[in-house]
Formats: sequence, structure tokens, C-alpha cells
Amino acid sequence: LTNLVKLFLAFNNLSSVPPTLQHCQKLAVLDLSHNLLENLPPGLKNLTEMGVVKLSANSLKKFPRQICCWTSLTHVYLRKTRLHTVPRSFTRLTSVRVLDLSENCFDEIPKGICSMKNLEVLALDGNQIQEIPVKVKQLTNLKCISLSENQFSIFPKEIFLLESLERLYLGQDKGIKFTSLPEDISKLQNLKELHVENNCLEYLPEAIGSLTYLKILDCHSNLLKKLPDSICQIQGLQKLLLQNNCLSQLPEDLDHLQQLELVLLDGNPMTDPPTEVCCQGTSAIWEYLLDKRCKNARKLKIRSLWWGLIKKNLALKNQKKNRKNEKKGKEEGKKKPGKEAKK
Repeated sequence: LTNLVKLFLAFNNLSSVPPTLQHCQKLAVLDLSHNLLENLPPGLKNLTEMGVVKLSANSLKKFPRQICCWTSLTHVYLRKTRLHTVPRSFTRLTSVRVLDLSENCFDEIPKGICSMKNLEVLALDGNQIQEIPVKVKQLTNLKCISLSENQFSIFPKEIFLLESLERLYLGQDKGIKFTSLPEDISKLQNLKELHVENNCLEYLPEAIGSLTYLKILDCHSNLLKKLPDSICQIQGLQKLLLQNNCLSQLPEDLDHLQQLELVLLDGNPMTDPPTEVCCQGTSAIWEYLLDKRCKNARKLKIRSLWWGLIKKNLALKNQKKNRKNEKKGKEEGKKKPGKEAKK
């Protein structure tokens, strides 16, 4: 098997890997996820062609240092492996584009990660991370970061240093919940997906309307009372997930978002549109909003006509009054010379 390029051994209850695997010098993809591995044979460090390694859901005692010798690696999956540190030699992996360290025991973002400048996807959800280092701004190619279910006491504003970010995951089903989303979210001008579900947000910032590339906004299971009107400016929005909040109404121009194909509102005390309309789906919501706008337009037109008539009547009354006053003034003017003549 010396010419073996890909090896898939996931879900096999393996407790060890044969050392002879080191002879597969052309091996580029190795999937050992969902086994019972505690370590890897030392000789595997010689597999220098390795591009993808999957070790998720194993019981690793410590970070397998052999991985740090695979400098061709582009994808590293170490989800749920009980890790809490990475070695300094991890910084050698400068070609890594996808790194999954989620569901581990990290209480901080490993320092070496910030020097991995080709990194595009970083998954760190389900750890104990409390803050983000400023050095994260060095990840200028990062497009996706997942930090759900961590222990941030406040919203980590260092995220706004990641100007290339396209997908942001900050749902907090188990972690400390956020109570607000900063106005600085507008700095992430390339953002396409924003996932902030399972928090305690009562409002979204007006600045969210400046995220012109946003396609998915997931705010389900929060405490949202009202949506900002600026949300109607996100012309590229396709999915708006708002289930289980405290919303009673929608912005009246929401149906102007022509690409918006999915709006989920179940679990809200909706009155405008009413719940029975919301349950019928997006098209029914759009029809309701359009009908409401037409009715409001008619009301405004009638009100405008009514005020026009009132103003016209007032003008006529004023004209009559002015004429009457003018007539009276003339009559009084005629009487004055007569009185002087009698004297």
C-alpha cells in the first residue's frame, strides 16, 4: 500500500494505529475520526504529503506532535478530542486553511493560531474561551469563525478586527448569553451570515442595515421586541430566522427585500401580521404587508383630501370675513364726513 493516497478508518473502534502506516509516503488524506485513539505512532511524522487529517471524537491524551511535521496540511479536524493546549511547533502549519478545535477544553485561543495567516475557517465553539486576543487581526484571510457556546462575559469586540469575515457564529445555547449586539457590527462589511441565536438580545442595532452582503440572519431564541427599520436596507438578505422571540410586529417595508425567501416567526406573540398569517409562510406575510401598505396609502390620500377640503373651507370663510370687514370699513368711512358736516 505504499502508493496509498487516501485512507478512511472512521467509526471502527480503533484503539491504536499500526506503525507500518508510516510507509505510506504518498498518503494525503487520513480519516481516523470517531475511534478510541489516545495517541499516534511516532513514525507518522514522516508522512510529509499529508494534506487532510481527521482525528475528531478520539480520546487524545495530548496534542499529537506528529501533526506539526506535516507542513503540507490544509485541513485539520480535532473536534472533541479533550485538548486544552497546542504545542509551539503548531505554528509550522502555515498552509492550514481549515482548523476545527471545537468541543475541547481551551480557555483561550491558542496563541500560535494567530500566526496562521492562510487560515480561512476557524471552529472553536464549545470551549471555555473568555476573550479574544488583539493579534487575531493578523488572520487577514479568515472568512468563517465559530465561537458559539463559550464563556465571554461581554461581546468580544476584537471580532470587528476581522474585516474579511463572511460567516460569524456566536450562538450561546450553553455559554454565557449576550444582551446586546454592538453598533460596530457595521465594520464587518463582508459578512454574509450572522448567527446569534440562543442569546438574550432585546434589540438589533440600526447599523445592521449597513451589512449589504448579508444573506442569512439567525436570531432565533432571543428576547427581541422589535426589529430596526434599517433591516429593510439589506437587499441581499435571503433568510431571516426569528423564532421564539418577543416580536409583535414586522417593519412595514420588509417585503421590499426581493431576495428574502424565508422568514420564520413561530413562537412570537405576533399581531402585525397576526399569527395566523405568519403560520402560512413568507408569501402570506408579503401579501399582508402589501395590503396593509395599500390601505395606509388610501387612508393618507383620504386624510389629505379631507384636510384639503377643510383648508379650502377655512380659506373661503376667511375670504368672506375679510370682505365683510372691508365692506363695513367702507360704510363707516362714508358716515364720517356727514358727521363732520353737521358740526
